[in-house]
Amino acid sequence: NENELNARVRARFKDFVETCEHLNNKPMSLARQQMIASRLLSVADTEEEQIKLLDDAIKNGWNNVYPARAKPKKDTKADVLRILEAAEG
Repeated sequence: NENELNARVRARFKDFVETCEHLNNKPMSLARQQMIASRLLSVADTEEEQIKLLDDAIKNGWNNVYPARAKPKKDTKADVLRILEAAEG
């Protein structure tokens, strides 16, 4: 929950809550804050990741935090050749 967030993350979380409240013109309940803090802890392991997700949410005007998308793996030349060989035969 929010109490488990360290000081830097708590400060950014407060910014996130204030931004949500401003955008939605209504206060965010303590229960909702706790749910979002719990989600933050479950999708981001490090302080840096948690702050990045909060920054993304603030920047994009989101009312929740979302895990970073996995970057697609770039195919190596060997992968491409293997795919072409499989398609041919």
